[in-house]
Amino acid sequence: MGEVNNENCLNIIVTSYFLQLGWVYTKVWESYFSDNFADVINQCKISLSSINPIIVNEIGTKISEVQLENMLERKDKFISNVYKARID
Repeated sequence: MGEVNNENCLNIIVTSYFLQLGWVYTKVWESYFSDNFADVINQCKISLSSINPIIVNEIGTKISEVQLENMLERKDKFISNVYKARID
């Protein structure tokens, strides 16, 4: 966990989900991602438009409203997708 940071956190989340490494996914989510969500997303330089819909749904349901409000506007419609998942 000492090597997880804002730059690689999302990559670890997506990769561990894809590889079905649930324990890694859960550990990184609970130990880092949920606490640093806005910073991770705001510093992400790649498009998040194709991120797995299940992960987007979990973000929409597990991340607090305060953290969602701290996201900066993005060109990839990620914020809209998260709020849509939150409403669904």
